[in-house]
Amino acid sequence: MRVILRRQNILIAKQNRSTRVFSRPLYFFVLVVVCLSSISCTFQQKKRIFRRDELLMDTVVSIQIVCRDPGKAKHLLDKSFVLARKLADQMNSHNSNSEISQVNMKAFSEPVVISKDLERVIKKSLAISRISHGAFDITVAPLLRLWPIYKANKFTIPDRKKLDEAIGLVGWQNIELDALNHTIHFKRKGMAIDLGGIAKGYIVDRIVDYLKRNGIKGALVNAGGDIYALGRAVGGELWRVGIQHPRQHHKLIAILEVENKAVVTSGDYERFLIKDGVRYTHIVDPRTGFTVRKTASVTLVGDDTAFIDGLATAIMVVGATEGYKILGGVHDVDGLFVTEKKEGKLDFRWTPHFITYVSWASFLTKNNKPELKRPHSSIH
Repeated sequence: MRVILRRQNILIAKQNRSTRVFSRPLYFFVLVVVCLSSISCTFQQKKRIFRRDELLMDTVVSIQIVCRDPGKAKHLLDKSFVLARKLADQMNSHNSNSEISQVNMKAFSEPVVISKDLERVIKKSLAISRISHGAFDITVAPLLRLWPIYKANKFTIPDRKKLDEAIGLVGWQNIELDALNHTIHFKRKGMAIDLGGIAKGYIVDRIVDYLKRNGIKGALVNAGGDIYALGRAVGGELWRVGIQHPRQHHKLIAILEVENKAVVTSGDYERFLIKDGVRYTHIVDPRTGFTVRKTASVTLVGDDTAFIDGLATAIMVVGATEGYKILGGVHDVDGLFVTEKKEGKLDFRWTPHFITYVSWASFLTKNNKPELKRPHSSIH
């Protein structure tokens, strides 16, 4: 973990992990979290920030709590990570003993009773599928198996026939949820669910709910870039969230200031490989069977981390133009869309209200720069 101290600000940078799959180091965190409170003042004030990081779901989960009582903070951090691990285990389709794997094995043969958490996240997923006209679809699992992005030495572009067969098993409309009996049933044999596009956001929301119920009014929960900023940091400062440059990994393209908001970024630089000059990513279009190529990154701000987690994935699939239209029909969600043009140039587009969260942005010029909340940040 790389930590930079600058002008009494704490910059929590992305985890840097090298792997043979990538042509450059892999950065799991999509966002950079910036805490405004100075180190010296934090420990002099009655309220302090207590933080813990753990490796979970192939990324770093970080929880920061604003609290007066060290004992209470430790207890809440302990319980928060117990909850996170429990939910991650339930929703891990790569673990044959997980709840979601059991659903995938049995739900065609008969309706399967599922937990409240799994029912909620699947219900939310289906809502996103309707809004995005199928651009987000948790039944994409059969397609994901054909794209071994994590195995560069074994990677081959899937055969078109195999892709068509897998597409025949994809379709959120073929999931039957029985709200009365709390069961799920698949209409087609061979269907399978993968919750990788929404599980982290849901876990963040559940942790935040737990902290709120236990009297915490200020916290920052970050699951690999799916972030919720509860209340404010020490000293009444807004939480600051930096958006990573999709092509220059040590740079930011913007810094947001938020409270009681979720911020999620999805990008084509998270997990990818390049073959014959073509970038193949971990995000697969459930409609075509191919990995996405339209969008470099999408950042959304909203009230529900899980919802905008899935919605960001959908917009990665459809691109900025269609994504802008989708957000036009969604209440209280704003976004920034980054598209790579020819010769590697980036195009930036955002919804009107998104700019109200921005304290600094590299893409703002004299021609498009509105009045920001604060002067240019010293962090960039």
